[in-house]
Amino acid sequence: MTRFILTRLLGSLPVLLCVTALLFALLQVAPGDPATLMMKEHADPEVVMRLRAGMHLADPLWKRYPRFVWAALHGDLGQSYKLGRPVAGMILEALPNTVALALCALLVSWLLGAAAGTLAALKPGAFIDRLVMGLSLTAVSTPVFWSALLLQWFFAVKLGLLPVSGFFGFKYLILPSLTLGLASAGTVARLARASLREAMDADYIRTARAKGLTELAVLTRHALKNALPPVLTVMALQAASLLSGAVITETVFAVPGVGRLSVEAIMARDMPLLQGAALTAAVMVILGNLAADVLVAIADPRVRKDWGKLL
Repeated sequence: MTRFILTRLLGSLPVLLCVTALLFALLQVAPGDPATLMMKEHADPEVVMRLRAGMHLADPLWKRYPRFVWAALHGDLGQSYKLGRPVAGMILEALPNTVALALCALLVSWLLGAAAGTLAALKPGAFIDRLVMGLSLTAVSTPVFWSALLLQWFFAVKLGLLPVSGFFGFKYLILPSLTLGLASAGTVARLARASLREAMDADYIRTARAKGLTELAVLTRHALKNALPPVLTVMALQAASLLSGAVITETVFAVPGVGRLSVEAIMARDMPLLQGAALTAAVMVILGNLAADVLVAIADPRVRKDWGKLL
C-alpha cells in the first residue's frame, strides 16, 4: 500500500506541473499590467518601469515559469497586488474556514445521501424509493446559488433561526453546509441506491439467503461491502472538490475561505492571489483522487490484487 501511494504521488507530479504551466500562461496573458495595478492609474511611468524591472515582468515566460515553480516549492507564492501581503499567508488564513465548511457539508452529504440511498434500495419501486429518487434529482438539478437563497430566505429571514451570512461561530456554518451538503447528498443517494440494488441482485446474495441468513446479515455482511467501492470513490472526489473551495457558497454566505478569496482576486485582477488559490485547488483535487484510489483499495481486495500485479 505504501509503495502504491508513493507511486501515485510521483505520478501526480507531471499532472501538477502541467496544471501550473497552463495556469501560469493563462494568467500572464490576461489583460492588465501588474505594475500599473499595484501603483494605481496615475503613477509615475518611470516608477512603473522600475517596478516592472524589479518584478522581472519583461522576462519571457519560459524564464519566469521555472522561477515561479521554484519559489512555490519553497512556499513563496508571491505577493498580492491589492493588499501587498504574501499570498501563501492569505491562503493559509482562509484554508481552515474552507476546511470547516467542507467537513460539515461532507457530513451532511455522506450521512443523508448514504442513508437515503440505502433506504430506497431496500424498497425498490415503493413510495419511499420514488420519493428519495425525486428529492435527490431535485437536489442535484437545483443550482447552488438558488438553494442558498432559498435557505437564507426560509431559515434566516422567515423564521429568524439562523444568521443570513458571516462567519462568527458554528451556527454560521449550518446554512452553507446544508447548501453544499444537500447538492452532494443527491449524487451519493442515487449512486448508493444503484450500487446497492446491483449488489442485492447478485448470485452471492441469493446464496446467502439460501443459507438462512437474515436480511440484516445479508445487507451488512455482503451487500454493503460490495456496493461500497463506487460510493467511496464519489465521496472522496466530493471531498476534494469541496476542499478546493466552494466559490459560490462562500461568496453568497460571506465565508472567508479559499473560494471567496478567488472571487476577490478575480474582481481585483490580483493575479498572484488567483494563481495561488487555483494552485491550492489543483493540489486538493490531486490528493482527493489519491484518497479515492486508496479507499477503494481498502474496501475491495480485488483492486489491491490488481495493484500488486502492476507494481
